[in-house]
Order: sequence, then structure tokens, then C-alpha cells
Amino acid sequence: MSLLKLQKLIESGETLIYRGKVAVMKSFENKHGSFEILVDIDKKPTIFTKQTEENIGLWLANFTTPEAIQEPDETVIVSSPAKRVNSLPNIYTENRTQMQTLSQMLLEDINKVRADPGYVAQAKQVCNSVNAIVNITKLQIQMIDRE
Repeated sequence: MSLLKLQKLIESGETLIYRGKVAVMKSFENKHGSFEILVDIDKKPTIFTKQTEENIGLWLANFTTPEAIQEPDETVIVSSPAKRVNSLPNIYTENRTQMQTLSQMLLEDINKVRADPGYVAQAKQVCNSVNAIVNITKLQIQMIDRE
């Protein structure tokens, strides 16, 4: 269903708003098991890569018509160059297994603390390290969003 909606948007040439920028769907194709979608954002070609049709549907929800967000006499301001955007930030996809490992380690530490209260100091240090890694990842994602 999402591919049909995407195709209709491409055929209509309708102007949309994506993150405050003017967007027009141009084309899509299935490459190596994922969908590459070409969108002109602020009149600059941008390629979005989506792994599944479900991801396309979630992504399409970020597009609105100008009338849906614009009040009468309000001007939409668009800026900054477009770039290649993946369905998930690279920082997440590259570190996904590490995050799963960290989560598993934390769950193991919870069990160790329950079994041996003497392990609390070491568990606190592990938690502090994990928090630092998570905060760095959040900062990297925020920097990607601002580009």
C-alpha cells in the first residue's frame, strides 16, 4: 500500500513539506533488496533508502501538504542543502549490535547485584560507562539532524 501511495505522489508531482522544506517526489527503484527514493528537497535531489515497504509508510507520514501546516498569510521558510538520508541514522545501524550487547550486559549486572551486593560498585561504573556511550550516540544523532 505504501508503494502505491508513493507512486501516486510521484505521478502527481505534488509539492509537499518535509521537515520544513519543500519536497517533490521524483522516482523510486528497488536496488539490492532496498528501495531508493529520489526526492527533490528545496530543488536539490536527495536519495532516501528504505529497507521495507513498512519503512516507506512510516517515512511518508513525515510529509505534509503545505495547506496542512500553513496558516493564512504565513510563509514557509526553507533552507540548507539536501543530502542522502537513510531510513535509520548510520550511527544507529552501525552500532545496533553494540547497543544490544550493552543492554544484555546491563541485565546481567542487575542479576549479579541481586545475587551479590558487593558487586554494586562495579555495576555503577558499568552503568556510568553505558550512559556515556548512549549520550555520545544521542549527540551524534542530534548533529545528523542539524546538518
